[in-house]
Order: sequence, then structure tokens, then C-alpha cells
Amino acid sequence: SVKQRDSDDPDRTWGIKGTVTSKKLAGGVVAKELWITSMVAIRAEAPARNALIRATAQGDGPGVKQHIEAFGAYKDAYTELKLALNGQSVVRPSRLPGDKSAKLAPLEPLFEAGAVHIYRPGCKEWLDTWLAEFAAFPAGSHDDGCDATAVLYHAFDNEGSSFLF
Repeated sequence: SVKQRDSDDPDRTWGIKGTVTSKKLAGGVVAKELWITSMVAIRAEAPARNALIRATAQGDGPGVKQHIEAFGAYKDAYTELKLALNGQSVVRPSRLPGDKSAKLAPLEPLFEAGAVHIYRPGCKEWLDTWLAEFAAFPAGSHDDGCDATAVLYHAFDNEGSSFLF
């Protein structure tokens, strides 16, 4: 948005790659774990953002699906990126209901249980920024890394996919 472009501290577009695993415990309880293997972020206008997304998708290969927020102001970005990645990567819309706190609520028990695992070499450049966003949530000035992580988590709950942007 214009507000973001003119800001001294604009939001970032985040990509988080990983998986969610589940295992059955005693009594039929299912324990989930979040495994994050890489993350990228960028503060840029659409052409540079889209170039990074295309390069990341190409590097990840066609077996890694892209989940892109596709509601409100993000509808155009989803449509544009679906066309841009046509033939290169499967692109799925993410339309999670509720506010940010509701979207992130299922992740809270994973963090508390130590069930969020991060492959540091693949996340090194952005890990401190990502951790700071989670530490400041919901009162922080940035939460797009949190949003991207929620999209990843919910993508596995709904489809078993493995990447999002």
C-alpha cells in the first residue's frame, strides 16, 4: 500500500518452507511438530518481490507447492503470482478465517511444547527478524513472518503442502 511504501519501516513479504508432522500418542492424542527448513523475506515493490518468489520457487522445484494469501488486498498478488508461476509450481490460495490471533492460536501449543524446529543454515539470514516478530506478537509493528508461518501450518492441516509465500 502507499502507507507501507512511504513508511520508514514497511512490511516484508515472507516465504517460509517447511512441513508439519503428526504422531499419535497414548490415548489417541495427536502431537504435531512444525519443521522449518528455510525462510526468505523482502521489502520491495511487486516486480522485485515477484522475481524473488519466482527464483525461490524455481530453486525449490515443482514438487514444492506455493500457498499465497488470497483475500482482501492480497487477491491481486495471488492472481498475479499464480500466472507467473504457471508451469513452474502449483499455487494454492490461502484464505484463513479470523483475525491474526485466531490464525496463530494453533501454533501456541507447538511453541510451548518445543515442537517448532528450525534448520538454522536455511533460515540464518532471517531467523532473528522472524523470532522478533513472534516475540512481539500481537503488539509488534510487524507480523508478516507470523502470518506466513500460520499459512504454512494450516496448509498442512488442509492439504499436506510444503511451501508458502
